[in-house]
Amino acid sequence: MEKLTSKIKFAIHNKTFFKHMAFEIFYNHSRNKEKRRIHKEKLYFNYKVNVDNPKSFNEYLLWIKKYYRNDLFKKCADKLTCKDFLSSKGFDKYIPKTLGVYSSSMEIDLDKLPDRFILKTNHDSGSVFTCQKGVTDFKSIFNKLDMSIQNNYSIFAGEWFYEDIKPIIFAEEYLEPLEENELVDYKFMVFNGKVKFGYVGQNRRNDLRFALFEPGFKYVDCEYAHLKPKKKDLVKKPANYEEMERLAEQVGSLFDFVRVDLYNTKDGIKIGELTFSPMSGFGAFTKKEYDFKYGEYFKDTIFYNMAHKK
Repeated sequence: MEKLTSKIKFAIHNKTFFKHMAFEIFYNHSRNKEKRRIHKEKLYFNYKVNVDNPKSFNEYLLWIKKYYRNDLFKKCADKLTCKDFLSSKGFDKYIPKTLGVYSSSMEIDLDKLPDRFILKTNHDSGSVFTCQKGVTDFKSIFNKLDMSIQNNYSIFAGEWFYEDIKPIIFAEEYLEPLEENELVDYKFMVFNGKVKFGYVGQNRRNDLRFALFEPGFKYVDCEYAHLKPKKKDLVKKPANYEEMERLAEQVGSLFDFVRVDLYNTKDGIKIGELTFSPMSGFGAFTKKEYDFKYGEYFKDTIFYNMAHKK
């Protein structure tokens, strides 16, 4: 519950809390993907969603989920095969090292892993655990990982990118933060190789917070999906921000649209993952004009032409 605090407060602030509750109670557990999708679109926003004539950022993401298909998206949604793809494009030095791959937690041999490392799954969102021998409750984490690999994430998220991924647990090198006390997510929204906006994810262990920014690392007076940190807690512009933005654009140039997640570590910039439907298309903005402003950036992509049959 602790991690949901800023999200709940955000929903209250954005006047969508009761819509969220209605969805969670009545629709979210339905295995009828179409029924769940329709009700979620109706309940989540402060405007009438039109997926068939997308204009806002979220409408385009929902359109991609509903109508677009691309095998490369599937390959890159898998956190392991995504590494292979990025390696083939020359990004090896930015890819965190994989230390082991397992079909279940029973195969994990802790003696073969360093004192600190990461355990995660390749097929979903949120199953990421920072581990330290002598400190971590591995029994609890192993149980969570084994439960995660039993789930078909595409059913609940409605994202076709994940539907053919074989769930796997893997260990990854521990990443030491460069400038902050925690490992911060820098998430860049890249349209045709250009960063148009992004957000910082921080305080993930306690109460996840997002802060929107635009190119040059200029914070935006609007909140997205979660509350943003208090002003005193906002991450300062990284000294190597321009390098991070260039890398995001180099990776993003391989797609018409993608969210590129980066970490700033003592071993250099590392790529976290690639995402094609951020927040599954339900990342509401407290000021809906930003949703439509960012939707304008899709006009230079294949998705605009396909959605509007140009």
